[in-house]
Amino acid sequence: KAVVHPSAPPALGVLDFSDRPDPEQAARSFFCDRVRDEPFVLGRLPLMRFWLIRIREREHWIMRAHHHILSDSWSWKVYLDELALLYEAEVTGESVRLPPAPQYADFAAWQRQSMDAGSPGFRRDVSWWAERLANHPPALELPFARSEPFPDAAPEDGVIWWGMPPDVSARMDRLAARHNATWFGSRLAVFAAALIEAGGPRDLVIGTYATGRNRMDLRSMFGMFANMVTLRLTVNPAWTFERLLHEVRETVAAATEHGTIPYQLLCRELAAVGTPAPEIRGIFSVSDHHDPRSFGGIEVTQVERTIQSMPWGFSMKLDRHNEDRCHTSFDPRLYDPQGVRSFLGRYLELLDILSSRPDVPLERATTDGEGKGRRAA
Repeated sequence: KAVVHPSAPPALGVLDFSDRPDPEQAARSFFCDRVRDEPFVLGRLPLMRFWLIRIREREHWIMRAHHHILSDSWSWKVYLDELALLYEAEVTGESVRLPPAPQYADFAAWQRQSMDAGSPGFRRDVSWWAERLANHPPALELPFARSEPFPDAAPEDGVIWWGMPPDVSARMDRLAARHNATWFGSRLAVFAAALIEAGGPRDLVIGTYATGRNRMDLRSMFGMFANMVTLRLTVNPAWTFERLLHEVRETVAAATEHGTIPYQLLCRELAAVGTPAPEIRGIFSVSDHHDPRSFGGIEVTQVERTIQSMPWGFSMKLDRHNEDRCHTSFDPRLYDPQGVRSFLGRYLELLDILSSRPDVPLERATTDGEGKGRRAA
């Protein structure tokens, strides 16, 4: 049974660190300590906390902490869009009325109904995944895995920020357009090629995040819609990159069509029919929304997060709208940071090579450019 609490604005803590020797570090330390000391309990409000922190005379940070069950990354685009409207109205003295807010509880009720285990559509999707993932390969062995765990690794070593050269990225965009491939699919194809070149199996299982917002009325809703989707890719080094683009496009399209079942539920259903889901060790995803950069006379930028716990597994996240802000997060106890940097450097080299020579077999094209070494971070 759903319990709807009365609407109430969250408390806003206001702090001034502008007199500290290093106000940014002071803000980060405060925030991390506060989050650590005040864990969230799902049965007790609030599940979201905000602070306004003065860093300098003309620089302030809004910092938030929340339970991940409340939202996905797209939700914060909704939040910032509405904040921009309200802030500008406050500055100008004009009135503004936000559009009626759709309720996540309504979506949750609809999702539970559509996920009825006895419905034909649900059984059809489970059957498709069972066939698709039958006899899947072992868990992916990433080329930068440590030979043995390093328990003393620092959490901050598991995050690397990097960017894609604009000219190379633009060339890849033109190639993708000629082959009806997406921005995501073209970069994923290069990721698969890099794994194969590094000695990975030709049968790859990679995870990605789907937004789950496949209806227009969900695009303005705040809530948790992201879902893990499994991509099983077969790569033949004798193929050209153009052929690989086609295979990736077909794989992503089919997985997206059948990717509405929540991942944990799908895993249980697959186990019940004798097809255990593969272990996902590598995630490749793209941020596909653009946050407002300025409103009401202020410039808005995102503050890099401070990592105090080990990221799960290995994840590459590319930013479609700000290609200098791609980042890779991983557990440095299991994966060597220098090895990850080398892999990212080779990924950038292959982005350049394969977009220039898409009609050459992968096994020939990828032997070019060795040793160039683009810096990844």
